[in-house]
Amino acid sequence: MEQPRNLNPLPPAFLAGQKQLMIGGKWHPALSGQTIASINPSTGEVIGQIARGGREDIDLAVKAARDAFEGEWSRWTPYDRQRLLLRIHDLIEKHFDELAAIETIDMGAPITRTRALKAWQSQAILRSMPPAPAFSSSARFRRSLSRALPISAPD
Repeated sequence: MEQPRNLNPLPPAFLAGQKQLMIGGKWHPALSGQTIASINPSTGEVIGQIARGGREDIDLAVKAARDAFEGEWSRWTPYDRQRLLLRIHDLIEKHFDELAAIETIDMGAPITRTRALKAWQSQAILRSMPPAPAFSSSARFRRSLSRALPISAPD
């Protein structure tokens, strides 16, 4: 029998501190130094500070995205992209309860509603993948992809 889960999650450690902008694979504060308070709508409590990106930050992000697209990413095969999507899927699955708690606190929805999205998000990722080789459904193939992909979860 499955153990009942806590319906009122404690704020995950991720919420502590100020959040920066991810640009070009690195975290950066907003160039303006401005932040936005993220407020839990169910309590009114400030749960964190988020970097407030401006026009200059957007220009940097667009340039970084263009550089990535025209660089290595454009040379990835559908197979390489599929491996990445499978790895992202597996990381979301592994950390889903923490992600659900963050989303619940951020938007004020009941945790049961947020947790109910697990199957949907899994299907959304898996259905967005390019066509797979005929043997891709085997567990052995998925494990080999997971070991071969050099992507790690963020700390």
